[in-house]
Amino acid sequence: APSDSGVRQFEIIDLVQSWAGTTAERTPRTLALVSPTEGIMPRLIDFYSNEAPATVRPRLRIFYLPRAEGGLP
Repeated sequence: APSDSGVRQFEIIDLVQSWAGTTAERTPRTLALVSPTEGIMPRLIDFYSNEAPATVRPRLRIFYLPRAEGGLP
């Protein structure tokens, strides 16, 4: 039910930074979420489908910060 839903955030900066050294043909088009306790402690993470109401559908938000050029911040 929507009342049990909430915002979940996953930092994927290391993954995205690793794509910087690849070509467009080799850049991955998928992302897998893996639990550190996978295989040890079974848990379930369900996402609503893209046919669900917009308020509960999964969303991906990407922030882009340009690289600082030289000098101290």
